Amino acid sequence: MKITKANILILFLLLVLSGNALAFGIQRGFEALEIYNYFKAKQIFERNLKRNTSAAAYGLSVIYFRQDNPFHDMEKAYHLSLKSIESYPNLRPRLARRLEEKFNVSLETLIAHRAQIAQYNYNLALQQKTISAMVEFKARHPWSIYKDSAENRQTELAYQRALSADNSAGYQLFLRHYGSSIFADEMQERLFQAQWNENIVFGSIESFDAFLENFPNHPYKKQAQDSIFYLATKGNTIHDFENFTKRYPSHPKISEAWLTLYQLSIANYTEENILSFRENYPDFPFPERIENDLLLLQQQLFPFQKDDYFGYMDAKGKVVIPPSYDYAGFFSNGLAAVMKDGKVGFINKSNEVIIPFQFDDAQDFEKGRSIVELDGALGVIDNTGHFILPPKFEDIGGYHQGITFTYQNGQYRYFDWEGNFLFNRTFDEAFSFSGGFAKVVLGDTIGFINNKGDFIFYMQEVQDVRIFKNDLFIVSFKDSMTLFNYSGERVLPFYVDRIGNIVENRAIIEKDDLYGYIDGSGNVVIPIQLRTFQNYFQFAQAKNGHFRFLRDGNFGLKDTLGKIVFTPIFQGIGNFNELTPVSKGRGWGYADAQTKLVIRYIYDYAYSFENGLAIVQRDQKMGVINLKGEELIPLSYDLIQVFDDNYFKVFRGQQFGIMDRTGELITDIIYNRFTPVSELWIQMVATDRLDYFNVTKGQLTTLLEEDE
Repeated sequence: MKITKANILILFLLLVLSGNALAFGIQRGFEALEIYNYFKAKQIFERNLKRNTSAAAYGLSVIYFRQDNPFHDMEKAYHLSLKSIESYPNLRPRLARRLEEKFNVSLETLIAHRAQIAQYNYNLALQQKTISAMVEFKARHPWSIYKDSAENRQTELAYQRALSADNSAGYQLFLRHYGSSIFADEMQERLFQAQWNENIVFGSIESFDAFLENFPNHPYKKQAQDSIFYLATKGNTIHDFENFTKRYPSHPKISEAWLTLYQLSIANYTEENILSFRENYPDFPFPERIENDLLLLQQQLFPFQKDDYFGYMDAKGKVVIPPSYDYAGFFSNGLAAVMKDGKVGFINKSNEVIIPFQFDDAQDFEKGRSIVELDGALGVIDNTGHFILPPKFEDIGGYHQGITFTYQNGQYRYFDWEGNFLFNRTFDEAFSFSGGFAKVVLGDTIGFINNKGDFIFYMQEVQDVRIFKNDLFIVSFKDSMTLFNYSGERVLPFYVDRIGNIVENRAIIEKDDLYGYIDGSGNVVIPIQLRTFQNYFQFAQAKNGHFRFLRDGNFGLKDTLGKIVFTPIFQGIGNFNELTPVSKGRGWGYADAQTKLVIRYIYDYAYSFENGLAIVQRDQKMGVINLKGEELIPLSYDLIQVFDDNYFKVFRGQQFGIMDRTGELITDIIYNRFTPVSELWIQMVATDRLDYFNVTKGQLTTLLEEDE
């Protein structure tokens, strides 16, 4: 057929009329729907589903959704609802306007209808009371306002399931999937309780031992330890507590066990009982308790000096023992060494002479023993003045693990607590016991012996042997060194020029002016590729998980696995911390972990931050700043030193005072010497006085004037 203008016009009119007819058909479908003529409406919508998908799908979805007709089918309603919204952009604008104007059908209507379907399905899911129903609902209705409710209900159902199971597996399953829910803390506690219930057999000490082995960090650890203590000592006999101290030497209640054993052993509380206990239990960790019981004195006294004589004052500064001695030491084990007329003896806290003035010199008592000097020779006495070791030695080491060494006529010997000669042998050189063994030299043999005198490791014809860590030893040859284990097997597969000490499970190894790092097992962690620099053995030690290194004349920081954390662009760098001191040649400042400069280069030198504070120096004066760069202690002191983490010694010239972390000066700046005398007390020596600083209370004890 020949196409003419007339034909084209006729075709156009047919298309327009056809579109209008289709639109009119959709309208008739909604008109039928309005009067609940579901059969007619369904037929019309189905005929129009391909041509007017969005409107027809919506109409059909409404029919399937409603329950007042035989076509009710929620699954079809759900899918058609999605289809209506999905295809809505394809709906012709004229039809869309007509449907909205006449039947209030718009995109918002479709979305609201979908929400009705979601609500209906949510209610169905609630009725099923299963986790899977909630999971399915969330998957099918991710847009629903009930999604969070479904999530909460799912969590509640899982919670109920875990409660019903009431075992560790059920609680672990819940925490694995709902670890951030509001029930997590409760489930965690129930898990702990279930683990306890499932593993503990009450009355069985073995079950508590196994529990601690299997759950070493369990919150019921203390309860298990307490139960072990109760079961092991429930007979409350000497035998019970003696066995406990042997079987559980690291138990948190080991101190309590020793003290109870002590109390049971001295039930009559006589001198004979106390001395018998000390002899039978030389490992008793509280010898001062025995001394205190023998002396019945509990006072805490401190030496002071006045008019060139020494006496003792209490913690309030009140004179208890008048100044009458040429020198006074500290009380230890209830006794103090004092000097009179050039000779040293020991007094108790009642100023009674317990051990006469007879020695040229004497050390403080420690665990009931004191090393004394008499006529140029050394010996050891007990707290009655009895010689445990006669004064005939040139040198005596302190007691460690109940054993000491002596030196006489070129030979070293070991003696026990009671003065018995050990091992039936002498050595050319000997050192104190530590960790159950001691270093000795015998002829061309260097090694370590245990507390039975047996060599646990030795080498011959070497320069030196020293402990590296645990069962590893550094053996030094004439021009090299390496690591060996107890069996004499070489652990480090090569020889090096130098091996450092373990710091944060890293030790420096050097060879041919290059260095790297090994761990505590002797494994090479960072190859020997780093270039040495001045004092590198000090400054390249690991600190806070990082160490300095030098490249092309600049310093940077690496972590202990060798990853560069601070690029080597600095002329100087300190220890890694929240803020790290850095310098590019003109002044020092601080950079954060991303190497961003936080505190400008305004100091002549900057020390590393410790516990949030750092000492800085400018114009030859020192001060202290916080992480914000604020001066807590002004830069006005000649020197500042940290002690006990909470205080600073601040110097003007050669004298110092004590300042706290807030910058408050606690003492005058008048002291010349600083000596820790216990965990709590520091002796402060001024030109004409002795004061004492309590590091716990931050208080100074000084002699009270007589008129006070």
